[in-house]
Amino acid sequence: MDDDCAAGRICVARDGVCTIERCLCGTIHVTLGALTLRLTEDAFESLSELLGEAVGRLRKIDGDAKRRAHTKTLCS
Repeated sequence: MDDDCAAGRICVARDGVCTIERCLCGTIHVTLGALTLRLTEDAFESLSELLGEAVGRLRKIDGDAKRRAHTKTLCS
């Protein structure tokens, strides 16, 4: 995986934070600001699955914290 095929990249997805491109050689480029990760398709898929799992867990943690904040505790 090298950066020689920059002219041959296609944009797969983009938002205000991240850009994901695919080179003609198959390398997936994930760019966040000044940081670019160059990944194989397998590594990109693994990272995507792990990030999705982390988002789900963080949402659950946040939801649990919000529920605890709204739970009244009786003091004796």
